[in-house]
Amino acid sequence: MNRHSILMLVTALLVFSCDQNKIHQHYLDEGEQTYLGRPDSLKSYPGNKRLKLTWYQNADPRIETTVIYWNLRQDSLVLDFVRPEGNYGFQKDSIIIDELEEGSNTFELVNKNRYGERSLFSTIQGEVYGNSYIDRLRIRPIENIRITAFDDDTGAGVVQINWNSSPTNCVATIVRYKKYPSGEEVAIRVKSNDTGTELIEVGNRLFHPDDILYLTSLYLPPFSIDTLVSPELKEQITTYKVSAGTWAERDPATGAQLSGAGYIMPPDIVKHIWTTVPQENINILDCDRFGNDDVITNFTANLFRFTLNPDNTVDVSGYGSNYLSSNTGSNRWEPQRKSVYNPTTREFQMVYKKQVTGGNIFIYEETLVPR
Repeated sequence: MNRHSILMLVTALLVFSCDQNKIHQHYLDEGEQTYLGRPDSLKSYPGNKRLKLTWYQNADPRIETTVIYWNLRQDSLVLDFVRPEGNYGFQKDSIIIDELEEGSNTFELVNKNRYGERSLFSTIQGEVYGNSYIDRLRIRPIENIRITAFDDDTGAGVVQINWNSSPTNCVATIVRYKKYPSGEEVAIRVKSNDTGTELIEVGNRLFHPDDILYLTSLYLPPFSIDTLVSPELKEQITTYKVSAGTWAERDPATGAQLSGAGYIMPPDIVKHIWTTVPQENINILDCDRFGNDDVITNFTANLFRFTLNPDNTVDVSGYGSNYLSSNTGSNRWEPQRKSVYNPTTREFQMVYKKQVTGGNIFIYEETLVPR
């Protein structure tokens, strides 16, 4: 090795030694770093636009405050720590943070005191519920709803709701309505394991706000500090009777009337109509009796549906084991009229048909009036 190389090596060693001395001197000048005891055993409990944090403070007597950071340390708060007299061991502490954004966030906790001493950070992930989560909560499904009794003098009925199984974390369902005619407000809490609920003195005025059943379901997710309320569902069932009605069997090709001159429906045939309201500008109503047929009990195999349009005309659709039902007018000989709903009297003037598979067409005309 020549003299020039040796000189360069010695110079490099001297520079490195000076740098190391500077680093060492930095720590010597700073002195020994001591830390406060840090928050221990963090737990997070979700809530509606808020969250609860719990943790344990250790026995370090120097702890005076806990600073909590979230939202990438853009938000924070300071919680004073007061140790009860005579308590020198671990102590549980907690806080509820309100007005949080929905979703997941990281929370960092650090203990501090007035002397500038601090602890190491403790970190936990927290979940916050909000409108998006709540909007996805479902009302407990209804298996069926029916009127089991009706008082013609008061115009009120007894409504039976039979429930399907409760969704996960659904702890109860609330049914609200006003008794008729007293106007007494009622709120019934249905337990998650209840299978049926009876409502008495339910009014019979279609679309009247006092005669509608208002349903919400309550949810309590695991470890949640809040009970969450689902969006509201409005259900109604009303009872009608046929004040006047006829039906006739016709040849599908020619329209020729078969089996005589047609038939008068028996007086006071009772039908039940129920709906979920409102549905924007269109309301869907289901009826449990087609013409003067038997009452429908199997709503999977049978459907008789009214679609109430904004102009109060009514479209009819449905099916049975061997037929389809619809508006009339598809054949040139059929009545060119649409069914109509009168919102003042709440009466229906109905004209519709039943097309039997491979058979004849039955035309029905009837007036449905509230019972």
